[in-house]
Parts: sequence; C-alpha cells; structure tokens
Amino acid sequence: RDRIETLCRDGHVAVRRAIAEHIGAGADQDPTAAVAAILAVDPNSSVRAAAADMMGRAAHPPLVAHALRLSTDPEPEVRRSAAAALRWCRW
Repeated sequence: RDRIETLCRDGHVAVRRAIAEHIGAGADQDPTAAVAAILAVDPNSSVRAAAADMMGRAAHPPLVAHALRLSTDPEPEVRRSAAAALRWCRW
C-alpha cells in the first residue's frame, strides 16, 4: 500500500493516472481512502477524472466523500466522471 501511495505522488501524470486506472480495473479490490484522497486533489484533471472513475468502479463506501467532492470540481471532465461514479455504485 505504501508503494501505491508513493506512486500517487509521482512527478509524471501518466504514472498517477495509471494508478487510478489500475485500481479502477479491479487490480486492487480495496482502495484506501488515503490513495483516493491523494488522487482526488491531483493538479491534473485527467488524474482526478480517473480517480473518480476508480471510486465508482470500486464502490468502496469510504470513498463516497471524495467522489462527492469531485462532483464539484472546476473541470467538466472530472464532474462527469464523479457523477457517473456516484450513479454506478450503491453506497
């Protein structure tokens, strides 16, 4: 888990987005709130959108607060992903 959190802070956008996609694809069935918190405030909107998608696919109840926060993101892509995440899961 520590390695994943470290990669969430990597200097490359592609690495951070890949972590969210990796978790969202079911490679990690129990994403921690710490990982979601890191990705949800990423400076890159594509990472935040991937994080929202991951939250919906994971449907892990502790992530709902992060998905709700992303639903008010300034970027339309992130808001769409967050809205979809909130529809996908039955929290």
